[in-house]
Amino acid sequence: MLVFITKHALTTGIWSFDGEVKQSGNMIRFKGEKDTLHHHYHGEGREWHLTLEAAQKRAEEMRLAKLASLRKSVEKFEGTTFGLVKAL
Repeated sequence: MLVFITKHALTTGIWSFDGEVKQSGNMIRFKGEKDTLHHHYHGEGREWHLTLEAAQKRAEEMRLAKLASLRKSVEKFEGTTFGLVKAL
């Protein structure tokens, strides 16, 4: 089964995995070829997808949300001033 992982799309890109996937509810689990650990991803449509198009759409949503968060942080710091604080 081919699945696309977007959990870390902003840092490492979209991963694809083709192999045995164990699905339990809305969670998937798989073991990589050289891996001794199982990987768990929750929420089809959030952390994993059945099509590349769905994964790309989710990655774009994540990118836009991160940009909005960064803009908010920049606005906060642009308004920051430093005054003298009396030591205790």
